[in-house]
Amino acid sequence: MATSPEGVKTARSLAEAFERDSVSAFDRCLQVNVLVYTAPARDVYVGLEDGWRTSI
Repeated sequence: MATSPEGVKTARSLAEAFERDSVSAFDRCLQVNVLVYTAPARDVYVGLEDGWRTSI
């Protein structure tokens, strides 16, 4: 997950909640591991548009 530096705390909380929910929904086995990174919005947009062929 990519977010702004200001949004990293909220993003991590959401990621942790999603991971917890996936554990309880799938017989207590971790189904996802969400990694949170900070990145400028423009870099994320360009990366998505380019199919992540170039590095940020």
